[in-house]
Amino acid sequence: MAAFDGAFSDYLENDILRLLTNQTPSQLFAGVALTGWTNGNPSAFGLALHTAAPTNDSGTTGTPTEVASAGGYARIASSGQWAAPSGGSVANGSNARWPVSSQSSGSWGTVVGVGLWTSQTYGAGTFLAWMPLSVSYAVGSGSSFTVVTGALTLSIGGVVI
Repeated sequence: MAAFDGAFSDYLENDILRLLTNQTPSQLFAGVALTGWTNGNPSAFGLALHTAAPTNDSGTTGTPTEVASAGGYARIASSGQWAAPSGGSVANGSNARWPVSSQSSGSWGTVVGVGLWTSQTYGAGTFLAWMPLSVSYAVGSGSSFTVVTGALTLSIGGVVI
């Protein structure tokens, strides 16, 4: 059987992104209740910092590429971070800021991207999406990490039928 490149409509892509970013979905997903989600919206999703690009199958409980759970590092809430989806993508609508590193020696490492997880708890949840940074950043002791408004983009690509 031959493979054909296809694509989701912007309507479907935007609605999936509304679900993933805890925004009110359209009628397509209205009232959808998925395991671990509140009223079909992932209110407990977290954003994690990564020191290496995760693969699509990074596992269901943590990943070795996430910043080590030390020095004050913690995932931040994904909910409330996003602007309205448009054209099949969504960007952060406000600065996404992680706490100041209290690592007494060394650093959190060099951050190369942000991951979307089903949990705000370090080492828990399922990895859902990857957003690479255009410039990597070494987080040293006393440093904070902020991704400015519009710099994180999550999009849904085409499908193969």
